Amino acid sequence: MATHNYVVQGNNPVSIKVNVSASGVSHTTVRMQDNTISANSGEDPTGLIPLTPVGNGNDIKGTTCDSITTIDLGGVDPTQWQSIFDNLTINYTLSGGMNGDDTFGLDADDDKGKSTTGKIIVVQKLISFN
Repeated sequence: MATHNYVVQGNNPVSIKVNVSASGVSHTTVRMQDNTISANSGEDPTGLIPLTPVGNGNDIKGTTCDSITTIDLGGVDPTQWQSIFDNLTINYTLSGGMNGDDTFGLDADDDKGKSTTGKIIVVQKLISFN
């Protein structure tokens, strides 16, 4: 699985934004290495996490976090499920680091899977703070 590296700077606050582009009901959680939840899409059915602080650079340097997005396609025509899986786009934006904003998407080797029926999609993205 690919890990995206983000260089933090001093005690600058670092924030993350996650934007899911998929039909269905999505939920996203960003969990830090110590299992604390830093950001959560809550009741937003799009899985969107607005720009949300995850910690100060000095505090999170050398740690990782993972973003897990679950998409339920139950309200979508089943003939569309495979296409949605194949064309899924999730954009992540980190801010506050050495090089400012960094927007990136899924990599081919990120952990992306679906239930046997194809109704549920789960994506995990790892981020390392250096």
